[in-house]
Amino acid sequence: MPSVGVIKGEKFRLYLGGSVVAYSTECTIDLSAAEVEIVHKDNAGASWRNVQLGQKSGTVTVSALFSEDGAANTHDVLFNALANGTSLTAKCSTEVTGDYRYNFTLVCTNFSVNATVNENASFSATFAIDGAPTIEIVT
Repeated sequence: MPSVGVIKGEKFRLYLGGSVVAYSTECTIDLSAAEVEIVHKDNAGASWRNVQLGQKSGTVTVSALFSEDGAANTHDVLFNALANGTSLTAKCSTEVTGDYRYNFTLVCTNFSVNATVNENASFSATFAIDGAPTIEIVT
């Protein structure tokens, strides 16, 4: 049965290679499409422009607390994905039966570690979506 009501952020997680990103504090999916303006002699000077969608692209970001004893897919996996140019299979989902799951192939384009005095150390990563993402219902 799918989730009911507004889903809290801690329920919607990023999974890399089937394992949740350990100690994550946020994840974001950003999908967009380029606008291609359609200008021709029949609509030149019109009050409203005509557009169609061009090439689509997307990014996924994740932030997490830095830990050496976390589950799989912590800072070392993300560092190695960037250093080696490795693609990662990923999904964002609650993993509750009946809820939606977004599926991606990701390439890590940015990896950052933050260690401020008297604060929890953290890391973040940004990924480019490689190819078309898909959406499905968790079964």
